[in-house]
Amino acid sequence: MNERDRPQETGQIEYKDALRIMDQLGKVVKKTGEDILEFREEIKDTGIFHGHETSSVDVFARARVIHHLDTLLGEIEGVRRFELNPYEIVYLQGHPNHKSNKRYFLIIDELDGTTNTKRALASKLNYRPQAAVSIAISLTEKLADLQVGALYEFHTDEVYSAMKVGENFLAYRGSQQIRPWEIEETRGDSAPRVLVVGYSNNKRAEKAQIEEALVKDCSFRVYDGCRASSVDIMNVINGQYDAYIDPRALWGSQGGAMLEAYDIGAVILIALGTGLKVSDIHNQWWGNYTGDDQIPLVVARTAIHQKIIETIQPLISKD
Repeated sequence: MNERDRPQETGQIEYKDALRIMDQLGKVVKKTGEDILEFREEIKDTGIFHGHETSSVDVFARARVIHHLDTLLGEIEGVRRFELNPYEIVYLQGHPNHKSNKRYFLIIDELDGTTNTKRALASKLNYRPQAAVSIAISLTEKLADLQVGALYEFHTDEVYSAMKVGENFLAYRGSQQIRPWEIEETRGDSAPRVLVVGYSNNKRAEKAQIEEALVKDCSFRVYDGCRASSVDIMNVINGQYDAYIDPRALWGSQGGAMLEAYDIGAVILIALGTGLKVSDIHNQWWGNYTGDDQIPLVVARTAIHQKIIETIQPLISKD
């Protein structure tokens, strides 16, 4: 099933409720990010999860997300948190005696860019890492039912958010709506510049084949990412690059780290709200994935998305 054949989504959060939730999520991610930047405890690695290193900073970040969700999202009438487990989907449910008594799924990445953040906090030079905190709310476990999302960028000190309205998506930087036609038409140069990411993954030769094809067949300029997927995609939105291509999930766990759908729940909404084209690397609909899936993702300006897909297809298979 490709993008145009996707099924209709089921249900939607009411507009006024989505606005309130989006505003509160923006506060949660910003406060969590600010707390992380003030982290002064011992920095140590605590394990590996799906090929990604976890650390004492991640543990702290998780605790701060819980705190701020309890404090800020609890202010919304009819909503309470009843389950929050590390590295798993979070559930919100309305109070039994309230009309909004329904279950929502929260897709959270409490710290995207752990390595960048650890190194910044340990550095003797004071700087802000390329990292982000993000939260998205969905009606079901499928990305198809994403409704609202918010993301805080450490290095820009900016909050971005987005919400679904009917079949459309609205994206914001702070309180200012981002207009899709401005994103699509503004670049600053004529050479398409694309990211092909492979951080924490050992399939370097396979990645190089994709890069070589994009250079030879498309005359694209190819770059690596910054070790934080949501920040890389935000850099496409902000105009630093024209596409984000993440093939790591094609190679399975033997390759090492892969893009997890929970990494990009919020930033997908923002990308769609700014007019970018989003699909998996086979040009299948992104909404077929759940928050626990690994996803080979392409986010690109509409003018070059199809060319990217066509160039990569001979090099990959769905197997």
